[in-house]
Amino acid sequence: MERLDALAQRQSELREDFNAQMSEFRQEMARLRQDMAKGFERHEAELARLREDFSRMVEVVGGLQRQHRALERRLDSSIAGLTSAMAKGFAELGKFAGISFEEFVRVFLSEWLRSSGYMPRNAERARADLWGEVGRSPGLGDQIRTARRRRSPSDRFRFIPPALSGA
Repeated sequence: MERLDALAQRQSELREDFNAQMSEFRQEMARLRQDMAKGFERHEAELARLREDFSRMVEVVGGLQRQHRALERRLDSSIAGLTSAMAKGFAELGKFAGISFEEFVRVFLSEWLRSSGYMPRNAERARADLWGEVGRSPGLGDQIRTARRRRSPSDRFRFIPPALSGA
């Protein structure tokens, strides 16, 4: 009987120890649940702030895109106006200076090409009427005439650029 009493005592101690540990475990679980709930609340709040920030950024980007399109339209309009004004100005300059716009451009390009090293110093861009089209390139006329002489129905070339074909 003593042995049974000792076992009952030990069982009672183990049960109390188990209940104490379970109580601590439940308290710890409750604390963890509270911490998790607080963490979820913080994350939800942060997510809401991020969504607001993103929405503001989308609005800003949309505004920037609208401004960019407006600037492009203004720039296109300005370039068109400037091009027109330049053409009129060169025409007036030609009348005043006694040279045509074409002559002015030919002289300007010749000088630029010479100074850039794209054309020999002693070369000059010449005006040439080739099959109804005006071509301007030193030596191009000879190349075109040679290509035209070689061209025949049995020609091996399938594609001849419109400037060379007379089309």
